[in-house]
This record gives sequence, C-alpha cells and structure tokens, in this order.
Amino acid sequence: MFYLKELFKQAFEKIRIETGAGTKNAKATKLSKRLDPDEYGKVKGSSSKNLTRLYDKYVKDEEIEVAIPDSNLLSAISRFLGYKNYEDFVNGNQAIEALKLNFRDFRFTYDEYLYKVFTYLREDQKLFSIKVGKMLKATYPSIEAHNELFDYVNVAKATEGEELRSAFIILNFSQQAAECDSIEPILKGILEKVKKDKERRKDAPLSYIKIIANIVLTKEELNIIDLIVSNYEREDYYLDFFDIEEFILYVGTSISIKVYDLFFEKNLFYRNQAFRTLNIKNYYPKVPFEEVDIIPNLSDFDIFSNVNRIENNPSQFIKRKLFDNDHSLGILRNRLNIEKGNLKLTRKTNISFIISEFGFGKTSLLLYLTSIVPIEHKILYLPTNQLSKNCFQSTNLFVKEIYSILYEKEFNQTDIAEQLKFRYLRGILLKDQSVVLFFDGLDEHIESYSLQGLKRILNCLESLEADCVVSVRKEFWDDRTGDLSSILKDSSKYGGILLKEWSSEGVLKYIEYFMEVNDLSTESNIIKLKEVIKNDNYERLYGDIPKRPLFLNMIIRDSLNGMIESKNLKTLYKNYLNEKFAFDRKGVFEDYKTGRQLRMEKKHDRTEIIQVLQHVLKIAASKMMVIKNNELLMNSHILESTLKSIITNLGYSLSIREILLNTVLISFSRRTIEQELKLYFAHKSFQEYYLAMYLKEEQAFGDSIKIPKGINVFLT
Repeated sequence: MFYLKELFKQAFEKIRIETGAGTKNAKATKLSKRLDPDEYGKVKGSSSKNLTRLYDKYVKDEEIEVAIPDSNLLSAISRFLGYKNYEDFVNGNQAIEALKLNFRDFRFTYDEYLYKVFTYLREDQKLFSIKVGKMLKATYPSIEAHNELFDYVNVAKATEGEELRSAFIILNFSQQAAECDSIEPILKGILEKVKKDKERRKDAPLSYIKIIANIVLTKEELNIIDLIVSNYEREDYYLDFFDIEEFILYVGTSISIKVYDLFFEKNLFYRNQAFRTLNIKNYYPKVPFEEVDIIPNLSDFDIFSNVNRIENNPSQFIKRKLFDNDHSLGILRNRLNIEKGNLKLTRKTNISFIISEFGFGKTSLLLYLTSIVPIEHKILYLPTNQLSKNCFQSTNLFVKEIYSILYEKEFNQTDIAEQLKFRYLRGILLKDQSVVLFFDGLDEHIESYSLQGLKRILNCLESLEADCVVSVRKEFWDDRTGDLSSILKDSSKYGGILLKEWSSEGVLKYIEYFMEVNDLSTESNIIKLKEVIKNDNYERLYGDIPKRPLFLNMIIRDSLNGMIESKNLKTLYKNYLNEKFAFDRKGVFEDYKTGRQLRMEKKHDRTEIIQVLQHVLKIAASKMMVIKNNELLMNSHILESTLKSIITNLGYSLSIREILLNTVLISFSRRTIEQELKLYFAHKSFQEYYLAMYLKEEQAFGDSIKIPKGINVFLT
C-alpha cells in the first residue's frame, strides 16, 4: 500500500544516513533500537525481525505472511521521521503520490480497526465473497445464503409489522477489470436480471438490493456508478452499490444502530432482574431526597444548587435538571443541542451522584431513570459489580468489558467482524455526546478502595467523554471524602442528591401504592399493616425500620404471607438483619465479578463472616452504653478510633470501611483532617437490639439497673 511503502522506505533511508548501516538487517536492528520503550513507549511489532519482514512486504513488494503493522508502530515510526503521528505522515506525503491506485489506503489508515478490515477484504481476492458473507452474517443474524441470482437474502420485521427483504449480490472482479468502464456493462447486465427477477417474484417482493464489489473507486467513479444504478430503481425497491470502503462504512452504520439497541436491551434485562430480585413490580417514585454540595467550597459549577431543601420524586428532578429540553437547567440536553449545531465546546465530563445509606433504593432509581429520559439520550446502565477487577486499567480494557456485557462474550481480536463491532462501540463511547452512563454502585467495585483505583475509574469515565450518573453509598462517600475531593476538584463538573429516610406519611403512601399496583385492596393482612402505619403505632410492632424501603418491603412480604404475627420483635430483627447481610454480599445481580471489599471472604465461610459482623456490632453497642443514677442510657455515636480498637482487640481482619459497607453502622459526618468519623446505628432500634443481645450474652446487670423499654423488648 502506497503510504506504508513510503513510511518504511523513508525510515530505512533515514536510519542509513544517521547510523551508516549498510545492509537491510543492520538498518532494521538500528531502527528497532530507536523505537525502544524509553523514547516512544512500548511499541508492538518493533523487533528487528518484524521490521525486516515489513520492509520486504511493503517496499520490495514480496508476497510474504506478516501481521498487519500495529497503529502504535506506525505512529512511532512516523515520529522517528519527524511527524506527530501516522495521520500527520499521510497528510505530509500526499504531494508525492504520482500514480492512481486501484486499492487506496487514504481513509482507513487513520483508524486501526477500519484499516485491518480494509486489508482483510482487499487481500486474497479469491476469498472476497466468503469474507463478505462472514461480515454480513455477523451483522444480520437472520441472513441466509441464496442459490439463485442473489448470494444472500435477509428478512426482517419492520416496525409497522410487514416484512422487509434485503438481497445481496457480491461481485468479484479481476484487478484488470476493475476500471469503471469495464464495470459498467457487467453492472447493467446484472441489473437487467434483477429487474426481471422482481417482475417474476411479485408474491415475495424485495425492498432493498445491495451490490458489493471487490474494488475501490474514486468519488467520481462512484458517482458514475450511482447514476447507472439509479436508472434501474423502482418505486417498490431500492438499489445500492458498494465498493470495499463504502461496504465497510455501511456495515459499520448497521453495527452502530445495533449497539444502541443493545443498550436498550441490556437496560431492560438489568431492570427486570433487579425488580425480580427485589420482589417489586413497579418503581415507587415519590421518595424523599435533598440536593447536596458534593464537595463543599470546591465546585465552581454546581448543577444541584438548592441545598438542604427536602423534596420528593428524585427521578423527575434528575430528568428535569439533566435531560429535559424545555427546562433552563436541562444541562445534558442543552449541551447536546448546542453540539448538534456544530458549535465547538470545551468538553468536560459531567458526573452527577446519587448518594444514600443502604436500603434506600439507589439501584431501583437508576434503572427507572433508564426508561423515562428523552430518546435523544442513549443510556447504558452498568452495575459495577458486573465489571472485572482490571477493566479500568485503560480505556480500551474498559470498552472491551462493556463489549463483553453487550454481546455476552469476550472480545475476540482475531475475528474481523468483532473488530469492526468493537471499533464502532469504542467510537460511540468516545465521541457520541448523547451517550450517558448510569454507573451503579461505585463502592461495589474493588478498584474504588484505593486512591489510585478511584483515579483509574474516574479517568476511564472521563476518557470516554460520556456524561455519567453515579450511585454510591453514603457510608463510602463519607469515608473517602478526602480522595474523592482531590480527584473531582481538578476535573469533572459534578452535583448530587441524597436520598433520605421516609416519614410515617411516606411509609403509608407507599403501602397504598403497593396495594394499588398489586390489586390488594381487599387483602386483610395488608389492610391491617396499613391501619397500624396510619395510626402511627408501628414502632411497637416493628421498631423504626419501616422508614427504610429495604426493611419495609420485608415487612410487607411477611405481612402478606401471614408470617409476621408469629414472630416477636427479636426474631423479626434477627431474620431481617441476617437477610440484609447476606443480600449485601450477594447483590442484586447474578454472576458478579467483583464487589464491596471484605477480605475475610478469602478464608472464611459467609455464615462465619455474618457471625463476626454481628459480634462487632454487639461490642460497639456496648461501648455506646453509659450508666447514670442506676439507669442504662445510650450515647448516639461511637468514634472511629474506638471501633478500630474493638476490631483490633477481637483480632478480626476488618477495616472501618468494611464495617460501614457490610453492616448497619453508618457515618454521622465526613472524615476530615481535623475530625475522625462519628459512627451510629442506622436506626435507634438496631442499637437497642445489639445492646440487648450483648446484655443477654454477658448477663451484665442485675435487677438494680433500670433498662429502657426499647431494649427490654428484645430481652424477652
């Protein structure tokens, strides 16, 4: 190929002048050393042996088997010659082109993957029909080989319901017959046959006929072909002619459309799986939240500005703020409209955070949002525990991970059709400003547990230039405020909302909504539960845990089954807390690849780990206890340093972060340089339960100490 020939010829000549190397092998050895990792970064294919073979193939035109040169190698050699990269080399050498090429490499040498596909189709022309068929089959799963006029026929259902049939004709010209004048009569003959076939097949009409040829034409030649083809088009079908380059772009466009379909399908798959696991039919949108300063005093661009005002319906709030076109603060939608107007913008990834303690429905909220944002935005929901441990090491690895999720198989870089799919997925994620990633559970990926890991995650998201909505546990956020501050303040635009504890009124409205959507208006057990909530008498039966949706759904489930009345409060809490701990480790989705950090899992059984966590909570509750005037009282919080001492004394391999993300202890404040974390139980009743368990096991007090009613109820 012309530019590759020029590249290797100039490189070997320059190294000869600079080093005095005389033989081809000597030049290759010297050039290889000039392309070493110290100067240009590690370069694939830069060995002297490979450089010699590439010289023989492209400069001496020898027919030898050698791998297509890697794009990094082409750019490294271009830099050696004084250019910025390979594209710059091509642009700088166009003036020296003196011959008209039958097979050009102008367009696709700029793109590693298109270049490989182009070379794959161009080389070994005897196999051109087979190669095209392979690419068509990879693009259209329903395509079938045809043994009459057409090579392949594809049948697809249109949105209106009728069938659309596409037929493909593959032409394999000899290189000598690949001039436009030679093609015209052959093409006319084929089109006459197509015309007669159309008249004969009135009962099974074709909608599209596509002719693919093993040639590369100039723009002017393609225009001539288009004029010929247009003379044979009819109102009931369309004709298209593709040379190699146009065929690759046609397949690529089809792949792009399929990628967006896969986004939708995968979102729907995760939504159905999550709702099934959580045992909910519909998302309840009217939950309390407030806007928050993500990192106070650091943001000069705060999407969420009305801080500390409690509102309801976070899904509509986020939709309105970020996506709606008719709202002055529809940030992402307005930017999308500006970019469609071809105005140049300085691009910065916008990251919006959904923060809450455990059990408030972050996952459900994100999945519901995928179904209500405007169609102009291409949403891809990604649960972080479905991503492999090392996927954030580079942008390419991250895109490959997304590829494996969408196509449900690992990317095979030796398969040419998969290379094309990967290339277009990568292009969409890197360049399509309408793409928004919903990144669920920042704290559920092991990379987030170190500063460098967090940087890698955020760097990957920013390198894609895709706006993001990220969910994260408040416990994790408070623990990692320092690291997150240092990363976010220098990069992205960000804002956030905090999901809040439900009021008694909110609990009642949810139960009424649940009864309506599940047609349970006459179900006696759920009516009893509703009356208990309505009369504000639920704490006697359930404590304060109904204010958290996770436990409220457990109560509703057991109420419907008639099981809840057979349990005392202690048994209820024991069952629900064990279920919560087990759910934290399992997660919402199946086949997770990573998860929240818990080092004990490497050596201990899950049941044993739950017992350890329960023991830590009992001791923590005991350290929050004080005796005053023979009365047992409870402090509201415990300091981080005290909890560390408890863990150390017990000899467990646990960190504060692991406790926060796997139990019902949560943070009262963010960690700062001046102040350590203050920790408290998510509900007062949890503190009472664990303190009661401690007192019962230790038999700590006699009858002389007055024990509050809230603790006594768990001692009976």
